[in-house]
Amino acid sequence: MERGKIAQWLLIGLAALLFWQFGGSIFGSGGADVQPNLLTDLPPADAQRAEEKMCTIKGARFEAELSSHGASLRHLRLTDPKYATRDGKPIDLVTTSREWRSPLKTNLRLPSGDKQQVPADNLDWKITAENGDSCTFEYADANAKVTKVVRQTGKPFELEVSLDVTNLASEPMKHRLTVEQTSWRTTKEMEGSLGRIAEQMTEVIAKTNDKIERLGPDAFKPKDFAAKEFTSDHWRRTLGDSRYVSVISVYFTKLVVPVEGAMHAAEAV
Repeated sequence: MERGKIAQWLLIGLAALLFWQFGGSIFGSGGADVQPNLLTDLPPADAQRAEEKMCTIKGARFEAELSSHGASLRHLRLTDPKYATRDGKPIDLVTTSREWRSPLKTNLRLPSGDKQQVPADNLDWKITAENGDSCTFEYADANAKVTKVVRQTGKPFELEVSLDVTNLASEPMKHRLTVEQTSWRTTKEMEGSLGRIAEQMTEVIAKTNDKIERLGPDAFKPKDFAAKEFTSDHWRRTLGDSRYVSVISVYFTKLVVPVEGAMHAAEAV
């Protein structure tokens, strides 16, 4: 069994991987000049899915809502009055419109190979405990029992995630842990006007023990995915062990800091 506190989700995101989407081009339209399609781990057909359940965490100056579909965030609302939209509603920092690209989604599969611990990355979990401060999710099959706990730490805008993996198979199985933070913006949303930077313009900063990289939209053009910085599964990896990874915009920074484990990679796409 492997245990460990994976990372702390600091103002306002937890990420071992960062995901970008520009103008829908990732889906492609049959043309050659598109980003590689990363959305291969689609949710199962509706007829095969368990009923979706929601769990809410009320933290310091925020409220988080997580789903049993993926054990990931669906909403992260800031409760300070100053963080409100023009119609008075709390700002929601979850921007993704795709379930399988949601913040805090936990992936356990390797990019390829057999003896995989779980059958898919996008799992349906059971909520086994909730008390307003934390949500406990469990997934179990013949090969594995996985327990994921998301809790508020008492600090403003901070969530902590831990994961236990127990191998139930009769032989050793393989897994690779990643936790995802997604900033899902279209090209149109990030276009400025009259010389002004768009409010939704987003930049990734990846710091490792070797270097710091600042990555903007121009680092993920379709032709760039053939570069040596990209892994076989099309993520851009910064050289060295991760110290932190962040996604920044005009107003907010989403920062992840690994807490325990042998090696952490900082990857973005």
